[in-house]
Amino acid sequence: MEAIFSKTNFMVKNYIEISKPRSALLLYFTGLSAIIIASSIYGFNFIKIILIAIAIILGTMGSNSITNFIDRETDSIMGRTKIRAIPKERTKPARNALIYGSILVITAIIIASIINYWSAFFLLLGFFDSAIIYNLFTKRKSPFGVVFGSPAGGLPVIIGWIAIAGKIDLLAFFYFYLLLSGLLYIYGA
Repeated sequence: MEAIFSKTNFMVKNYIEISKPRSALLLYFTGLSAIIIASSIYGFNFIKIILIAIAIILGTMGSNSITNFIDRETDSIMGRTKIRAIPKERTKPARNALIYGSILVITAIIIASIINYWSAFFLLLGFFDSAIIYNLFTKRKSPFGVVFGSPAGGLPVIIGWIAIAGKIDLLAFFYFYLLLSGLLYIYGA
């Protein structure tokens, strides 16, 4: 029994690792700032706040897991990344990371759609920008890849804001623009 628990614990740790929880928390706190500001304008709804927080965290973790799957070959040859769970075969077969990430993203989109479809749409857009446009298509092909991937880092602001406001609000896009400008400045793009 102890061996089963130990193996399960090892497996859970590896799936948590591929979902990059620190990155997920960073994006969650970015979204949370918009949630708090929007709530101060449109009113606090703790059910919406909890649901959209879960959706942002799961969506980000799912996107990160899929990104780890996409980057598995590159990660296996880079010194900094070759110790990750997929290149070290602690998560095998590698497609399990893709399945795990897909389940998280789909769950996040379903949760966000309970609040409203715009939140779900922007969550899907964030996933698509991060995992597909940035990681799959532009990351290794262009030095400007970060320009294409940066919007994903700012979309939790729009997702959180729209979840609370219940509508697309110009103020949310202004906040997104400020965050995106800061991201692009940090990356020197």
